[in-house]
Amino acid sequence: MTIHHRRGLDISTACWAKPIPDRNYDWCATLDSYEPGMPIGWGPTEELAIADLLERIDEANDDELRHAVETGEINAP
Repeated sequence: MTIHHRRGLDISTACWAKPIPDRNYDWCATLDSYEPGMPIGWGPTEELAIADLLERIDEANDDELRHAVETGEINAP
């Protein structure tokens, strides 16, 4: 697992290559403070999984989650 810093967020990534031909789900990205129900990004590469996570956060319908991400409450130490 690796921690990346993007847009003020701490993002964890992991490679979970599965024994299937579809490579679109090899990499997973979550906020380092991940809790069930929070967005997860997926992609064939680490960078695309991070981009997918950031897009999912941007599109989140949950106003409370969006507020927490924008104010940095989610990544508060």
